Amino acid sequence: MLVCGLLQLGALPILDEESYLDIARQIGDHPLRPYDWFRPWQPWGHVQPENAYLFAHPPGHLWWVLLTGGDRLLASVPLAGVLGFSISWLSPKNLPALGLGLLASPVLWLALQAGLMPDLGVVAWSTLALAAWVHRRPALAGLAFALAASWKYPSLLLALPVLIHAYRTRRWRELGLAAGVSLLLWGGLQALLWAQYGQPHLVHVLAHASEISQGPLGPRALGMLARLGLAAPPTPTGLPGLVLGGFGFLPDLDMGRGLLVACCGLGGAALLRAVIALKQGPLNQLLGLWLLLAAAAVVLTHNYAGGRYLLPCVVPLSLLLAGDLSRLHHAWWALALPGLLLAPAMVYAERAHARASLEVAQGLSDRPPARFTGEWTLRWALQEQGWSFWSPEEALQLNELVAVPVHSSPGPLSLDLHQIEEISSRDDGAFRLIDLERGIGYHAETLGPLPFGWGEGPRETLRLYEVEEPP
Repeated sequence: MLVCGLLQLGALPILDEESYLDIARQIGDHPLRPYDWFRPWQPWGHVQPENAYLFAHPPGHLWWVLLTGGDRLLASVPLAGVLGFSISWLSPKNLPALGLGLLASPVLWLALQAGLMPDLGVVAWSTLALAAWVHRRPALAGLAFALAASWKYPSLLLALPVLIHAYRTRRWRELGLAAGVSLLLWGGLQALLWAQYGQPHLVHVLAHASEISQGPLGPRALGMLARLGLAAPPTPTGLPGLVLGGFGFLPDLDMGRGLLVACCGLGGAALLRAVIALKQGPLNQLLGLWLLLAAAAVVLTHNYAGGRYLLPCVVPLSLLLAGDLSRLHHAWWALALPGLLLAPAMVYAERAHARASLEVAQGLSDRPPARFTGEWTLRWALQEQGWSFWSPEEALQLNELVAVPVHSSPGPLSLDLHQIEEISSRDDGAFRLIDLERGIGYHAETLGPLPFGWGEGPRETLRLYEVEEPP
């Protein structure tokens, strides 16, 4: 909670946080119809649909942002508290090693910083559900599971390891109670949405899933593996991956490939630890299956492999490694040290890119509002200045202006444009989480295969174009 609270201080809206702030504002007058909102977004672009019911997430997080008024501290710190309590309740042994391992997880740090994103909430409720189940509190487990499934649908996969654990421990009556509570609450939510929109939301989302663009399966699997390597400190079986990756720092070899090999080696070691756990006791089997399912969900149910999607892997992996590595005594510090240094560096890089995006947006403050493409902090900053988002299929007029970023997810340009101005941020820090020109994209392998890397030049550049020929 302390780390999460500190990370909210002075933070700008990052990633899609601006979208949740926008949606919560729009549904404030009709919270029981949480999909009656519009923003230019794929798949509908600038054409306003009847509603946004194909939005892939259930409304739990939307309601949470609305309830907390979009306040970063109120939205994130209580959920961090639920997560911390649930982890320690789930496995009170080896807490020093466990705490150190969690603090050495860049994936966790970045998720704690993005307090208005749904990832922290879904993992907090999922962990509470597992902890309550292990400690024979089935009603609480059912309640927490329903909350997790009301935040994000992939958490429904958590039912499989619980079912197997119930089979191994013969806890059928408790499973029935937990399932009954979950079905009553989550099923009631689906019934409410069905009554409002004419179809269960999950059914509607699955039916329209193909309308949302996604990256190829192979690169998505590789992207998952590389980002999983940042979920926890290295296991002893992952050390060969670090050695191989170290060759990337030799002057005559490509650093990016070395980093990718190292991260994939650590990710593979994490999956290997999960497989080993399947042959151990009921609790370790529960954790191992949870880890494998969470990793598979990124590849099979998400449109791309973002680092934040690996947050559900952090808890089971850290719990498994804490027992293994606590026996190493002081050597555990040596294994955790890279993560303890890398995690705050990645947090800084993300905040630096957000500040750079705000800086270039403010560079247009002396111009009358026009159109722009791009996402994240840049979109929030330009909309605050009155600029309008432009979808690539939308017609523009002759001499109309369009601002386009270099790194903040720019849309494709298919117009005859003439560049009239370029604004670059003053910050040209080398360590980065996003640099489209160098294949660095922690938040999606579609932005770049590397989860982090080094670049040159400004962190963000905004180019202003004038339309010469309308489409």
